[in-house]
Amino acid sequence: MHRFSLTIAVSVLFALGTTVRAQNIHERHMERAHPTPLTDVSYDFAPPMVPMITGQGSFPSYFNNVNLIIEEQDQLPVQNESSIAVNPKNPRNLIGAAVDYRNNSSRWVYYTTDAGRTWMNQDLGKVRTGWSSSNDPSVCYDHQGRGYLCYGGFNRTGQAQFGENGIYVSMTDDGGLTWPTSLRHIAVIEHTGPQTADSAFEDKYYIHADTVSTSPYRGNLYIPWKRVINRDSSTGIVIVRSTDRGRTWSSPVAVSDRFPQTSEDTTFGQSFPLARTGPDGSVHLVWNSGTESAVRYARSMDGGLTWTSPRILHTYEPFGEKSEVAGQVNSRVKEVVRAEAYPTL
Repeated sequence: MHRFSLTIAVSVLFALGTTVRAQNIHERHMERAHPTPLTDVSYDFAPPMVPMITGQGSFPSYFNNVNLIIEEQDQLPVQNESSIAVNPKNPRNLIGAAVDYRNNSSRWVYYTTDAGRTWMNQDLGKVRTGWSSSNDPSVCYDHQGRGYLCYGGFNRTGQAQFGENGIYVSMTDDGGLTWPTSLRHIAVIEHTGPQTADSAFEDKYYIHADTVSTSPYRGNLYIPWKRVINRDSSTGIVIVRSTDRGRTWSSPVAVSDRFPQTSEDTTFGQSFPLARTGPDGSVHLVWNSGTESAVRYARSMDGGLTWTSPRILHTYEPFGEKSEVAGQVNSRVKEVVRAEAYPTL
């Protein structure tokens, strides 16, 4: 029996509240998932309250901070919610991604072959015509050096189809240089056609690869996420797996119970799930349960097929103050920063 330790760091998560229009019951979730950035607003920041390093001193830098984003001409040159991964076959090769508003929220990816000194950007296009395709990206590598980019897409156009959404994966076998069409925009799950109050909105997904040499499930990919149902404003945590390097995906397995009347809460309800794997193939899942001010945990010993009953690992004190920016009320730090983060494991 292998033993290993889990270290969990907790941050409080907050959500945006928006006015619900009856004809578009999914709109509040889309706006919360991918709010339009404010490009013409400036704020007076409070002076720093922590010591600042003003010179190299005894903290030498091996190279200067580098911008992953190439020179931009877009009217919305904004990125946030970033993710980065190192190729286990070549530590000088990394891929990264972010919510990127360029080209009307197309799916951008960034890669480097010189250990982060210089970066190239690629636009992988959209999952469907007219869809926003840059929601909640995450990246990882498997043990064979294949890179994976997971992200969400949703339709913001029209009325009858408003609320269409899905989760997708694109893959690269050469460190990000190419993303073949056959390995691009593979649907993990997709909801198309007219959406109802019982339709699901999928949010906050983060991909993980089992790379442990002793694991009987080495090579498995896992994607947990938050599922929102409009009918009862519920949130729940589900997870899928792939056993063929991302080409096909299982049906979602419910890890948590649904918590009604939580998706409109300023804490996002149950959200921000993160999966990690151990040397014995066990899969460990943590997520924030905002209305409980707690981090919950569940475990699978059969490669993600079945899960233990969730339990609370830790409770915390919320922080931040309620603040309104551009008509949206949200808990913020210093009245500006929307505070949200994944538990880490």
